[in-house]
Amino acid sequence: MKISRTTLISLGMIALAVITWGAVVLFANGVRAQRDARLLQIAYSQEIALRENISIRLHALARDTKSLREKLEGIVQVDVLGIVNMIEGVGKITGVKIKINDASPGASWRQFSAAGAPLVQEINFLVDMEGSFPSLMHTAALFEKLPTPSYVQSLELGYLPQSGDNLRNKSEVWHGTINIRALSASDVSS
Repeated sequence: MKISRTTLISLGMIALAVITWGAVVLFANGVRAQRDARLLQIAYSQEIALRENISIRLHALARDTKSLREKLEGIVQVDVLGIVNMIEGVGKITGVKIKINDASPGASWRQFSAAGAPLVQEINFLVDMEGSFPSLMHTAALFEKLPTPSYVQSLELGYLPQSGDNLRNKSEVWHGTINIRALSASDVSS
């Protein structure tokens, strides 16, 4: 069995073509691997740059808000007795009889405190008031503007009728119940 020269040349050309295609495939895979590695490096570099940018912005924000945060901490540092004194002081200013019936703890936020104590505690005050209608309304308005983070949650007013001849000598007496919620950094146990 003799193989002719053209057959050998043809087989050699086929083998050369297969080897060439194999080289092309290997070269394409190498180029693809380099491209993927380059894209991965670019993505990693962008992620590092983004993290650094966020860190720089966070530090700038912390630096720029330092005085505001210190003021806020000073405002919230008012303890429960300080808030009670503020509430009673409003009654003295407006001439309304004030009686604080209840001061109970509300929600607290512990996630920011390193010592485990509440960073900020909400305190609910239930206050009874007695006086004229305008003075009760003025008192309620002042409770809305206490110099501590607080708000009036509810206000109920009612007229207390007077009896007998004392009606002409006395002004109208109104009764009010107000629920005030305030924030404090002091720990209040239930």
